[in-house]
Amino acid sequence: MKIVDKSLTDSAMLLKKNYNAVDLAKFLMCLCVAYAHIAFFQDIAPFWNDFATKYVMRLTVPFFFMTTSFFLFRRVEEDKDGYRQIKKYIMKFLRLYIVWTLLYMPAVIVDKVIKYPYGGIKEGILYAVTDIFRGASYTQLWFLAALCVGTAVTGLCLYIHAKPSVIVCFAFAVYALGIWLQSYYGLFFGFLFIALGLFFARKSVKLKGITVAAGFFLSMVMGYMEVFVFPVNAITANGEMWFFLIPASFFLFYFITHMELKDRKIYGKLRELSMMFYYLHMLVNFGYRCMIKALELLWKKDLVNMFVQYLVVVAVSLLLSEAVLRLSRTQKFSWLKILY
Repeated sequence: MKIVDKSLTDSAMLLKKNYNAVDLAKFLMCLCVAYAHIAFFQDIAPFWNDFATKYVMRLTVPFFFMTTSFFLFRRVEEDKDGYRQIKKYIMKFLRLYIVWTLLYMPAVIVDKVIKYPYGGIKEGILYAVTDIFRGASYTQLWFLAALCVGTAVTGLCLYIHAKPSVIVCFAFAVYALGIWLQSYYGLFFGFLFIALGLFFARKSVKLKGITVAAGFFLSMVMGYMEVFVFPVNAITANGEMWFFLIPASFFLFYFITHMELKDRKIYGKLRELSMMFYYLHMLVNFGYRCMIKALELLWKKDLVNMFVQYLVVVAVSLLLSEAVLRLSRTQKFSWLKILY
């Protein structure tokens, strides 16, 4: 592996005209996240469903962290103006977390009341508020809280002039600590992948195709061993964070950011839809479940019903995402831009 400081040389990454493969990958990974939250194969193929949701699809959120960090730190310089830009992005992530948390609040309270019926709505609100400050207001929204924390810590490390490689090493130590302390949210998970995004942004990493393919394959094999062969508690206290997720994410990110795809308008559209879909889909999923219950429809947790649920959630989420994006471009509904 050859690593060159981008401040001293022009790199292929900086000269690329587009990252169409990144846009496509993010959209497909959003569909994977939706599957992980519904998992319609869990009854007919429990092993492969578990392998997909517990490990393979765990690659999605690290990729989101790395791409966000990569594009952010490619834009900013290590000076006062650069730090102001980092602060601006952190405030944007925080704003998104607050806005979407408020939108999800009714769903959060209802879910808590269902899970803890003995406490009533008062206990539901208490649990919901506690989760908000814990950075886990509703399923996928923890990503935004972790993005705020991880970006802030990374920016602080840059402020004291820490090198990207040093920041990655520090972040790895934090990640390892998070594994044994059983902490999935916030600093422990997101920081490392944000640091890796910074590393790719500031350094030119050159790998041969065979190295990338072999590295990713071995990471996935060892990840399978880590998740399914060894008892979780024998190695870690956490069933969400895995060591071999790190090299797998590294090689996957390298492969996708070096993939060349011809310019097409569809990639720009997918880029716009991806994160809006990510924010919306669990709200749509909650609405679907409420509709089924309200209509008293005969619904069983089997392949057909779960597959229909997945299709409805994906279709409605995409339609709503497109509607929000289009309306936000009009003067009357420009306030909708607060959602993204």
